[in-house]
Amino acid sequence: MRFLSLLLALLMTVPSGALRLTATIGESELLSDGALAALSALADSTELRLSAEGFDLSKNGELLLCARADDKSGVIACGDAAASFDIPVAGEADVWTTMEELGALLSPWEKRREESINLQEAGNAREVSTYALTGEEWANVWPQVTEILCHMTPSAQILAKAQINGKGTFKRYSAKDGTVVGGYFYAAEMTINDVKREVRVEFGRQTGKGVYVAFRCPNKKNTSNIRLVLHAQEHAGGWTLNGDLRVTGSESAHYTIEGRTDGKLKLGWTAPFLGKATAYALILRNGESESELTLQRGTRILLTGMAYREKTELPKLELTANGDIYAVAKALSEHITSMLISEQPENGMQLIHYLAIDQMLNAQGVE
Repeated sequence: MRFLSLLLALLMTVPSGALRLTATIGESELLSDGALAALSALADSTELRLSAEGFDLSKNGELLLCARADDKSGVIACGDAAASFDIPVAGEADVWTTMEELGALLSPWEKRREESINLQEAGNAREVSTYALTGEEWANVWPQVTEILCHMTPSAQILAKAQINGKGTFKRYSAKDGTVVGGYFYAAEMTINDVKREVRVEFGRQTGKGVYVAFRCPNKKNTSNIRLVLHAQEHAGGWTLNGDLRVTGSESAHYTIEGRTDGKLKLGWTAPFLGKATAYALILRNGESESELTLQRGTRILLTGMAYREKTELPKLELTANGDIYAVAKALSEHITSMLISEQPENGMQLIHYLAIDQMLNAQGVE
């Protein structure tokens, strides 16, 4: 939840703090007039207030869905239905402090040399500190490595049982003034959750320049992999982004981001189903306080609209979980369905019918 709110704040180029988002629906090439009217009625007087602590979704002043989170967990609720969830948040240290701690731990293996490393949008590094350890040496220090990584994010605990088979190399990249500006790790074979994978990650960040991240971890047959490449250039009005995330395996997916946070920004994703995957794209044309949006399915416009944003406050709210996420989803679905049928019986049913048919077509891979 915290990551989602921060990402939206970045995309909408709004200063830090809570956001209040409202939207209006325009036209569609795929929805019927009735379904579009129902969707427009649903969007009317609906607002989303979002911050690092959680969100509120309401319509006509009535709270539909809300969530609150602390540093470790959160609760999402719809009426009396509520469910807790874990949050992979930042811990006590940032990535650069973690790099220093890892460098200190691995100092017996440290080898330094001057070398120019191109970190794409993050600029160039001028010095490399390399730590090349055997599998046995990594095994001896791995409990301390995991502990250090957990200082940055508690989620790193999932690596506690990971094992590097053979040689593994860690590098720290430094600028001319000695400041660490990036890092690198590579293991030809690393066992994670009982699966042997090749793991490679490289990243860089320099204030005023940008961010670069590259990551992949295929299994031996390359039937399961996560591949991420992100380029982010910092400029006066915000960021220029170009990113690609591909997940292959039993739950394959493809996500992309391209454009400027203060201009045209395109978010793409491919929904994998039983047959042909369906590609979706959300195109935002961001202004100072509003965004023109276009949602496409394939090459056809699913809907257009406008999103308006402004700074706001998120009220304090205590939530207690007493169910599961399926109960929350069921309660929200029932609430929205009831609202549609009571406000626009025929149009509401058209929208529900479209969504049901659309899911059936997706399952069959039909455009």
